[in-house]
Amino acid sequence: ATPQLWPTTKAKAAVEAQNSLRTIKIIEGQGGKTKRKGVGTECTITLRPGEGIRELKVEIRDKFGKVKGHKLSSLALVEDGKVIGLVGKSGDLRDGMTLACRYTPATGNPRFGGYRYSFF
Repeated sequence: ATPQLWPTTKAKAAVEAQNSLRTIKIIEGQGGKTKRKGVGTECTITLRPGEGIRELKVEIRDKFGKVKGHKLSSLALVEDGKVIGLVGKSGDLRDGMTLACRYTPATGNPRFGGYRYSFF
């Protein structure tokens, strides 16, 4: 493949956004009652340069705790109280944006919590 002499402006903007400090507001967060006692369902998370979606999801779990039987599946972009799309890449994270947490049921070990061993 031929190397690009001038990167596209979209790619350049994504790189610049990742190399800066970003403050992101999180809404509709769920978790353990003891973990989110002081937080509620909303919080603000600051991402350092180079951090992306993976680090953001780790921070969300740290703030709210884990949801029993569910996992944090995606983050939805919210503007004016309406969901307008999903955030798919780390380059989509901008300073001052609002994201809503989306959870899906987690398929865990179906035998966990019941009898672990069969005696028959």
